Formats: sequence, structure tokens, C-alpha cells
Amino acid sequence: MFQVKNLTITHKKDLTTLVEGLSFTLAPGDRAAVIGEEGNGKSTVLKLLYDSALAEPYAEWTGEIVDKGLRKGYLAQELTPEELALSVWELCQRTPAFGDADPRALDRAARQVGLAPEVFWDGRPMSTLSGGERVKLRLALLLLACLIGLMILMGWESAGLVLQFFGMFALAPLALGLGFSLLAYYLYWKKRPPAEDPARPWKRQ
Repeated sequence: MFQVKNLTITHKKDLTTLVEGLSFTLAPGDRAAVIGEEGNGKSTVLKLLYDSALAEPYAEWTGEIVDKGLRKGYLAQELTPEELALSVWELCQRTPAFGDADPRALDRAARQVGLAPEVFWDGRPMSTLSGGERVKLRLALLLLACLIGLMILMGWESAGLVLQFFGMFALAPLALGLGFSLLAYYLYWKKRPPAEDPARPWKRQ
């Protein structure tokens, strides 16, 4: 269970109240979308719920966030210049869960987001992938971590892809033309499937 109780967020610089008295509860399988115009605090809310240190430099907050040790994943809107210069394979190698995953987990994560499993070993630079391919790849890497909780932050240009993945088509008209962020608490699998071969011979050297 993930709970937010009476969350109020204030911008430190001009003391603007970004969010006031926000409360909600998400259970496994629940989905929630945050939709609004640019500058209304959507990104700040999700950063705070993922890791308060991300919002601490510019925002203050009161209230209570109850996650009871929930593992959370964060998908940023954009890759850094350093990440864009990496090949797909090199980016995957930076994710510990990728190195530990067995072939079944790799296949499942790729297919859940509509990618071929071979993409993890692609030698193309990340900068040459389309925006949708970058989002799908990073989402697949989050799924490999066997997350019980999943948080996603998207720009509006990726809203359609995210709505499709989470089955939230009814929100599409609301998201069109607005800033779009999606916070989802979604149950995939509770534990990592056992490796078929402890030696993991499929791992690329």
C-alpha cells in the first residue's frame, strides 16, 4: 500500500504553494494520472514521492508519505547527454537488474513494452533511437528490477505511449496539449524468477 496524507508543497524561492492538502491511497494494480498545465508542480510531486532529495533544493513540504519500504522506480523525462552517447547495450549494463536477469525475465520485460528481446544487446547509440524507443527501453529496464511499486514521470509527448501501456485511454483527451505525468503503483511479480543456469551463459562478455 502506498499512501500520501495531507501533502503540501511550497516553492522556496517565492513561497508559491504548488500543492495543498493532497491525500490519496494506491493499492497494487491501481493507476493514477497527474494532468495539468506546465509549471503547476506535477514534476515536483513525483520527484518528492520518489525521493524527497530530488525536490529538496527548491521545495519545502509537509505531510506524510507512507511507502513501508516499497521499492520505487523513476523514469526521467529525458536522458542526460552522457546517457545519450552510450550504446543501448552500455545503458543496459548500467542497470544491475539487467546483469542479474535470466532469459525469461529479459523476454518478458521486452515484450511487455512492445520491444524485441534482442534490443538489449543493440549497439546503436541511444541518441539514434526514437523518443518512443527510448521510453520503452528504460521502462523495460525498470520492469527487470521486479518492482512492486512503479513511478513514472513523462513529458506530454510520450503520454500516448504511457496511456497505452497502462490501459488509461480515457485520459487521452485530457492529456492532449497539457503537461502530462503519470504516477502508477503497479504489481508485476513479487520475486525474481529463478535463473535457469547459475552460470548465466547468455550474458554477453
